[in-house]
Amino acid sequence: MTYSPTRIAFAVALALTLTACGTGTASPLGAPAAGTASKVSNDATIRNLSGQYAGSVKDSKYNKGSVTASFAQYQTSVGGDMTPTEGSRSSTMSVSFSVASGTTFTGTAAATVGSAVCVYNIAAVYNSSTHNLKGTYQAAHGCSGESGSFKMKQKCFYAKPGADADIGGLKMC
Repeated sequence: MTYSPTRIAFAVALALTLTACGTGTASPLGAPAAGTASKVSNDATIRNLSGQYAGSVKDSKYNKGSVTASFAQYQTSVGGDMTPTEGSRSSTMSVSFSVASGTTFTGTAAATVGSAVCVYNIAAVYNSSTHNLKGTYQAAHGCSGESGSFKMKQKCFYAKPGADADIGGLKMC
């Protein structure tokens, strides 16, 4: 029996596909296999930063106001929305942070303010004993010259698999 190059290529592709499917114990790219523990360097999962926050904001253009946020966490990434309200101005920012050493946040936020699309650089520090997130932001694109600071307290946390239930007295949202 002779085999054409097309048949050989098909057989190899089929074998690789079946091998990749396996028995269901394979994991998505970059994820640990079922039943195994994986720790990322500086893994923030030791602290549950997910949850709802509220506090104050001081903006260079819009003065003082209040701010609320809702964040979700996966390993060293935290994202969600943050809504500062100063007087009659309110805008919801989409926020994405990277968390280093479990308490230092750096990232970006994007929002539409009036008719302008603004992108901000954000830096913050989380205090695990007071559950406060204190930080600053500065316009990187649009909203020229705008900057400010915020201080928010974590009001509650979102449960996540494998998280320590005792996170310093906070209640689940």
